[in-house]
Amino acid sequence: MPLAWCERQGVGYTVGMAKHKRLNRLAAQMDDDANGHKQRQFHAARTWDRPRRVVVKAEHTGLGSNPRSVVTHLPGDPKRRYDKVCSR
Repeated sequence: MPLAWCERQGVGYTVGMAKHKRLNRLAAQMDDDANGHKQRQFHAARTWDRPRRVVVKAEHTGLGSNPRSVVTHLPGDPKRRYDKVCSR
């Protein structure tokens, strides 16, 4: 379901994002800085025509790097939004 359609219809969303070069670079840098711990960063996405937030989590487990990201337009704390959606 396209994000713009959700916004036009008044449907709130927090959805997973497919990996792409920019997110991969950001997650790799975060992973390098994390020293084996989970690390999250929150970014305002500037490439869209309206405000949306991207939440990126970099985590390194025994199986290797495990970057994840979601996008939302909903208000509130991005960390809580990510935890609420991704802990299900």
